[in-house]
Amino acid sequence: MKAKIIHTSVVFVVTIAAAFLCSSVPCSLSNKCFADDSASEQAEALFQQAQKLCNDDGKPEDVDKVVALYRQAAELGHLEAQYFYGSCFYNGEGVKQDYAKAVEWYRKSAEQGFADAQRMLGYCYFNGKGVQENKAEAAQWYRNAAKKGNIVAQVNIGDCYYYGTGVAENKAEAVKWYLKAAEKGEPMGQNMLGLCYMEGQGVPQNAKEAVKWWTKAAQQGLANAQFSLGSAYMLGAGVKMNKKEGIKWFKNAAKQGELDAIAALGVCYLQGIGVKQDFTKAVKYLRKAAEKGHSRAQCELAACYYNGDGVKQDYEKAVEWYLKAAQQGDPTAQYYLGDCYSLGVGVPENIEEAVKWIQKAAEQGFPKAQLELGFAYITGKGIEMNLEEGFKWFQKAADQGELKAITALGVCYLRGEGVPVDQTKGIELLNKAADQGDLDAIAALGWFYYSGELVPKDKAKGIELLRKAAKKGHFRAKELLKDIESAKDEQ
Repeated sequence: MKAKIIHTSVVFVVTIAAAFLCSSVPCSLSNKCFADDSASEQAEALFQQAQKLCNDDGKPEDVDKVVALYRQAAELGHLEAQYFYGSCFYNGEGVKQDYAKAVEWYRKSAEQGFADAQRMLGYCYFNGKGVQENKAEAAQWYRNAAKKGNIVAQVNIGDCYYYGTGVAENKAEAVKWYLKAAEKGEPMGQNMLGLCYMEGQGVPQNAKEAVKWWTKAAQQGLANAQFSLGSAYMLGAGVKMNKKEGIKWFKNAAKQGELDAIAALGVCYLQGIGVKQDFTKAVKYLRKAAEKGHSRAQCELAACYYNGDGVKQDYEKAVEWYLKAAQQGDPTAQYYLGDCYSLGVGVPENIEEAVKWIQKAAEQGFPKAQLELGFAYITGKGIEMNLEEGFKWFQKAADQGELKAITALGVCYLRGEGVPVDQTKGIELLNKAADQGDLDAIAALGWFYYSGELVPKDKAKGIELLRKAAKKGHFRAKELLKDIESAKDEQ
């Protein structure tokens, strides 16, 4: 009983003390407490009034009235109203668009912990809207919002980690955030999670898992995911190959203006992949994407003009589109633009300009360009002769399986061009290319054996190889055989 009496006494004392303290509070402070409650209630009432004046899509029926209500509630400290009032400035709804004002109100709301405001403040820092661009600050605000469960912010911070923007690149951390958003049904998170699984970024490569997430996002109408899913069906990656299904998803994405999908449809019609070949439709799709700046479509459209596929053949138009794509860094376009300058097709012949564009493509790893750049260095055409550089570029192209580069390397070893003479290595490389059907290699071996140049002479073997190349249309082999026959007649 004593414990109970003591306890009751303590409660009594605390109660009396509390009453004493309350009675001791100055009137101004006491009034402030009641005033704060009153302001909070007033702010909530104003905010709710504004919300009721918006339709189901969140669009205000009376913009000026809604903005005024948001302003009053925001000024009273209502965190959601501050966010919405900031958005009015961001979007220029009911007020003059002012990103700096938007940031001011987003910050007030964000600092009170409102996740949507934190995300938008991060977005403003990321894009330099109303505030100096600061990717690290953006990432911090994205992270704050993401931790509160904001699914768009979870994708945003995932992107920061994926691309190493504002934070150190960390694909596994990116996947963690994408997964959180994806599991809540966020299509952008699903799309990026699919990409990570397809490429094995931050998770073990798993094409089936990629397709699973792309399908979820595609079914929600996300154009990027629809294109990716279409590509998976086209390639049979993570799903049974089904080109018609691929075309379906490409078309779904194209209807939303997804340029990769529009360009892909152009290529499909051009080559008859999943659809009946139709050059006219191909050009229609390619032009649509090309005119909106899609470099791959520009390059393919240039080829249509070059070959006269679906349009009247026009070399100047071809060069025009190759140039547009090349200036955007497309290596295929750079190579073929260089080829046009080299041949003087659609543009005056200019070997130096040709080599300039071919070098740009070569430096991006385009094997045919690496081969041509190697020949330019070996011959000194359009660039200062440098045998070592020529050999280097032949090697780069050969490493990517370019047959003619393997042949060129073989000749370099036989002649000691850019590398010490090594007849065994040279013949080995020529045979390797010849076995894979390279006619230049077959013809070169034929001539070397017939003439005894660089290798032990074997006329019979040489003629056999030259005839093999000539029979398959190799011009130089035909000319050499004619010369051999003429020499025999003269004897």
